[in-house]
Amino acid sequence: MFLDEKVLPGEEAFEAVLTRSGAGGETVPEKGGGMKMCSGLKKISPVIVFSLCFCVSTVAAQAAEKVSFSFNPEDGITFFQILTTTRERDTGGAGRQVDEAVSKTKITMNRTDTGWDVVTEPVSTVMKRDGREIENPFVDVLSKLTVTYKLDPEGHILDIEGYEAVVDALKSQFPPPLGQQFAKTMNSGILKEKATSEWNSSVGDFVGKTVQIGDIWSAAVPYTLPDGSVLEYNVMTKFQALEPCAQTQCVRIEQVSANEDADLSFVNETLKDAAEAARQTGEQNVPEIRAKDSTMEGRSVRLIDPKTMLIYHEEVERTTTIMVDFPQVGVVPTTMKEKRLYEFEY
Repeated sequence: MFLDEKVLPGEEAFEAVLTRSGAGGETVPEKGGGMKMCSGLKKISPVIVFSLCFCVSTVAAQAAEKVSFSFNPEDGITFFQILTTTRERDTGGAGRQVDEAVSKTKITMNRTDTGWDVVTEPVSTVMKRDGREIENPFVDVLSKLTVTYKLDPEGHILDIEGYEAVVDALKSQFPPPLGQQFAKTMNSGILKEKATSEWNSSVGDFVGKTVQIGDIWSAAVPYTLPDGSVLEYNVMTKFQALEPCAQTQCVRIEQVSANEDADLSFVNETLKDAAEAARQTGEQNVPEIRAKDSTMEGRSVRLIDPKTMLIYHEEVERTTTIMVDFPQVGVVPTTMKEKRLYEFEY
């Protein structure tokens, strides 16, 4: 659990239903309200729905404090984000591998005539594999990339600039067959879509909304895979509590998610390793990723100031299993357990 997590009544039942039944509504209610708030829960036994809604309604009644979210940071604010990512990859008989990356990014937020510019500038990145520091061409390319998020006045994304040079930079690192294959999963469009999804899940989906502490949102979130197919994450978002952070009051937001296909980031990480190994050995073929046979589930917790949308702490855990068809080996189930810790220096 995260940050001495307290279990709400009905919380474990929600997670069990989400994981086992693929629950997820199509509408996202903006306010708590008993059965209306639970109307988005589908594919669940009516008895379970009634029990869950009763629990949620009770929590909302006990914690009826309302919170409104607005994107309003100090103009010109500059701060640093330190991200520690740990990935444990298990390919069964083929072995286990643990990667750890620590990156520091400078972030500046400036008002513009059309809204906001959020500029992210890499400061440093260190990557280790099984405890030993390594070099990686992908990390090298991305660690030199300055990216600018163009936002409207409310904090919604209008465009993201800076990813255009990624494909050419990566192609220069690999033989043509590998470079062309990589362009399918690491092009600017896919990177922008992933960045937009991450921004929306932490900021964009909340700005302009008012909630009550204890509310639970349920939604199905679409995501486009490299082959053009679309998967859906089933996401439950809980507005669990108000907690002090820095000199203000933050909202503790917890999310539980699951889907029937692997998320794009794991596919990318697997292809990165395969392509790097192929580059070093001269192999012209890389493993085939079978996303349709894959699964993912995860959870996260975030402390965010609702008056500015500045984040003060975030933790993400995710477990993904994909089927990988390795040349001369065959199909191997590969599991990745990923943990991300976001810390901030304001």
